Amino acid sequence: MKSVALLFALLLGTLPAWANDMSIIGVGGSLRPLHGQHPQVRMVREKINIDVGQYNYTVRANFVFHNQGKATTVTMGFPESGGGGDVPNNVEKSTFLAFSSNVDGKKVPVKRVLLNRGDEDFDAVWIKKIKFSAGQTRQVQVDYTSPIGGAAGIGLEQLAGYDFTGGNWAGDVESSILDIHFQQPGDYLMNAVLGEKKVAFKSIPKGISFSWQHWQAQGNFLLRFFQTAPQWMLDTRSPELASQINDFKAVQIPGAPALKDRRFDWFPPAFYDQGIAYISLTSFNDDLQHLFPETHPSIVWNPNTRTAALKIRNKTYFFQPNEASFKIDTSEKPLPVPPVLIRWHSDDNGSKLYVPFAPLVMALDGTYHVNRKAHRYRFDLPKTAQ
Repeated sequence: MKSVALLFALLLGTLPAWANDMSIIGVGGSLRPLHGQHPQVRMVREKINIDVGQYNYTVRANFVFHNQGKATTVTMGFPESGGGGDVPNNVEKSTFLAFSSNVDGKKVPVKRVLLNRGDEDFDAVWIKKIKFSAGQTRQVQVDYTSPIGGAAGIGLEQLAGYDFTGGNWAGDVESSILDIHFQQPGDYLMNAVLGEKKVAFKSIPKGISFSWQHWQAQGNFLLRFFQTAPQWMLDTRSPELASQINDFKAVQIPGAPALKDRRFDWFPPAFYDQGIAYISLTSFNDDLQHLFPETHPSIVWNPNTRTAALKIRNKTYFFQPNEASFKIDTSEKPLPVPPVLIRWHSDDNGSKLYVPFAPLVMALDGTYHVNRKAHRYRFDLPKTAQ
């Protein structure tokens, strides 16, 4: 059968070797015949549901098996593994938070057996025996819960993985459906591959869905995803990041709170929301340093007054979250909407201040362009401002 795993990873299309700055525990392997390929039992179809929470994820895997031959007993094993700097050395204790299995709706006993890691890719395997009479069809279900691990990628990336190993059973697989639901509403960027090829998916309520028909069900499925801003934007003069982020597709899970109450896994340089383009003050400062070094920009955040001071040549621009105005030195100017302080997903102290893009550029007598469809922005300053 198949494996289902949710984990964070620094990933560029294939799963890397575990690094010290990466932690993955409670990773499921493949539910399959324990000893090689079974010549007469076929996995007819499978339906996998992954429910992604904030800290843990739960998996329910339903499989339909049909015995095409005489009566037989099959020993099935569901592997468990992990890797990375935070994975405990003691594998005698399961890293699953919960694990159970049933056959034809009845719970069955499973036994966790440690493996020799030198001979296997897994630390342990959960074993059960299933009897098949001649021509019998049986339904097998596996449920487990695991904590989510993590590593750095484009922001704080997460990965949902599914290891197709249908070749262990007789014949092909009629249908494989993989649904992934997200408990946390918001705007996501997602990228799915099977092996090294991108895989298309469709939207379903609060998630996405994948399907395959009449295939050998072989290959490693990987989904990279992370929360970010609605309609994120990059500077048109940032080709390096653009080449990476363009591989991702935007997916919106309805019910997201107001921007000020959201958490991001990746801080984009700018974004567009409710008719307003916002830019991160730190990104704007970086753009100035790179493109217009003559302006000698610098930025300081005062945590006591919750004020960001952006200095450009001989003027200082002051912004505060939730204040619909800003100051140029002592002169106050209106803003169409207040700046928004966005928090980092995993750190209450990590945040970035986003300000309305147009008033900032116009205060410098500059020009700007926003292409929402292409997720790009650009601004220029007159020579006098430089």
